[in-house]
Amino acid sequence: MSKEEELVHQLKEAPSQDIKKAREFLKSIGTGVTLSVFVLLLAALLLVSLIVLLNPVPYKYMYFLFSVLPFGFLSFFIMSVRSRRMFRAALHLIIYTIVVVLWAVILIDKVPAEKVVYDGEVVLREEMKTLFVPIVIYFLTIPLLIAKIFFKIGEK
Repeated sequence: MSKEEELVHQLKEAPSQDIKKAREFLKSIGTGVTLSVFVLLLAALLLVSLIVLLNPVPYKYMYFLFSVLPFGFLSFFIMSVRSRRMFRAALHLIIYTIVVVLWAVILIDKVPAEKVVYDGEVVLREEMKTLFVPIVIYFLTIPLLIAKIFFKIGEK
């Protein structure tokens, strides 16, 4: 087989290998603690997005993007746990916790009423006490992920 034929063969196989990896990843999310954390993060994302859409808040897209960020670190954590690299999983959990805490601090800062520039005008935005619901949800995910590590260590 020539180099060209081998390269063509590799290029044809690459998408099917990527699809196989994606399916395995989705199967690992589909059970227990991991699924619970995924659903909680999704609920928090939807709540933050809804709260921000219903209030005069500048840069609404920022809240959505920052709410998506924990999903990335959750995926790193899941891959580490799946490959039984517990040190790496713990490191990803620490990073995930830092990201969630910093995001929660930003959200807590947005709870009190404040003057904001919205559509070219200075308006007084009311208190957004409902932001405490996604904040609590974010904090609930941390002990669940800690439990996930201990469950995996116990399986050895």
